[in-house]
Amino acid sequence: MDAFVRRWNLIKLLLAGPLFRSEVLEQLQTLGGDEESPLSEASISADVKVLRKYGIGFRPLGEGTKRSRQAYELDLSMLDLFASPAEASALQAAVALFEDLRLPEVERLRSLFDRIPVHVRQSLDAPYTGQLLKTGDPSYDPRVLEGLQRGIRTGRMMRLTYRPLNREPRIYLVDRAQLTWSEGYLYLQAHCPEAEGSTPWHRNREFRLDRFQETATHPAVEVLDTPTSFEQVPAFEYRVWLSASMAAAFRKVPRRIRVLEEAPDGSRLVAITETIPLRAVRKVLSYGMQARVIEPDFIVTEVQSTIERMAGVLASPAGPAP
Repeated sequence: MDAFVRRWNLIKLLLAGPLFRSEVLEQLQTLGGDEESPLSEASISADVKVLRKYGIGFRPLGEGTKRSRQAYELDLSMLDLFASPAEASALQAAVALFEDLRLPEVERLRSLFDRIPVHVRQSLDAPYTGQLLKTGDPSYDPRVLEGLQRGIRTGRMMRLTYRPLNREPRIYLVDRAQLTWSEGYLYLQAHCPEAEGSTPWHRNREFRLDRFQETATHPAVEVLDTPTSFEQVPAFEYRVWLSASMAAAFRKVPRRIRVLEEAPDGSRLVAITETIPLRAVRKVLSYGMQARVIEPDFIVTEVQSTIERMAGVLASPAGPAP
């Protein structure tokens, strides 16, 4: 392993966190060495001195401790983030989007963007994400989001106080949850074990973040000590045959869409992952004559019954909507 490769490997190892010199030596040896110039702790020390001279951001050694007992640690704020203009533009869009959503991760994203060399950042156009958010009003309480994220991150059940549209606030016990952005709003998708439903998926619920409400007796979000029963919100796949004209827009999306079969005419059988049955039904109906749902049976039945109810309403005499 020549000096250039060895030093790059050293930097990549330290990106994961601080390492003592002996640990660096052990991990570099697993990557292969040079029999004529075997690795040693002395050679690693020499490499670090060279990298410091080049301006690579190692944290300074502390006072009063032997150097061999101190870990090498990169100061990532001093490292440039090499990114092409396209990659930098994607990160810039993420920063703008997270700012509009008031997500706490925006600070970390912004620190990453600031490490991209100035001449790359100055070449970028203004982010377009503002157009995406005009359909919604993310006027939720940041404290609600913070509590939900804490419950999700720690894998704890939560008790939520939520105000459904045009109804009084209700209390929901949540076993497992996830945050998702949909139709201009930030939602919590959650499994509610005490909710009514014939299957685990029918006991999933959606909560729009701007409708959480604290009451005199209950906080908007209470993170409980009880661990969740599920690693993820229970999800299911529904399978749909898509016409050739619509299938062209469907590609494989990890953890979301699988292309199962493709016919000679270009039509496709796809499997789509969903957590909320009603969303699956609405999605299938939105495809109109361009799609035919195959399974599971409960989605097929719900699509058929929805179409029958719609046909009944259209066939009835004009009057107030039911």
